[in-house]
Amino acid sequence: MKILAGDLLPERIVIDIIVVGTGGTGAHLINRLIAVNETLIRLGYKGIRVLAFDGDKVSSTNVGRQPFSHGQVGMSKCQTLIESINQIYGFQWKYFPVMFDEEARKYVGYKDDNEGIMISCVDSVKQRKVIYSVPIFRHWMDIGNGRDFGQIIFGQFNGTPSMPRAYHVFDVFPNMESML
Repeated sequence: MKILAGDLLPERIVIDIIVVGTGGTGAHLINRLIAVNETLIRLGYKGIRVLAFDGDKVSSTNVGRQPFSHGQVGMSKCQTLIESINQIYGFQWKYFPVMFDEEARKYVGYKDDNEGIMISCVDSVKQRKVIYSVPIFRHWMDIGNGRDFGQIIFGQFNGTPSMPRAYHVFDVFPNMESML
């Protein structure tokens, strides 16, 4: 069996993934990233490092719809989620119990040309615009939904002369506010 993953990753590095929003979609995504991390490690790579941002706290309406329990009501969503994963799997993923904004760079210390993936799992156009204004990584995956649709768009904040930029969520949905 030939494994192609070795040709896809530039070197044996840790891949940084910032997840903004750890509610319903974000929490489920982060839990699936556990399998991605374990698979990369088994293939001989160093895996991924997740950095989660969310200023929200667990509410009673989140219990059952999201992977939180009644005992976690009032606690930080991202802290609860990431601490549980770190404890169970021995990871060193990080959380920042704040809303992602212009100050995010000080938490993660990256420039906009770093390799990595920004994943937004937010429910507001305003928050997406903030993410768009703070391009920490080149790649941006937006996961969202409206009343009668859902989308996953994998694009880029910027391109290079040899590789044009892939469309991001505001390219695909330029009038997003009117769709909600």
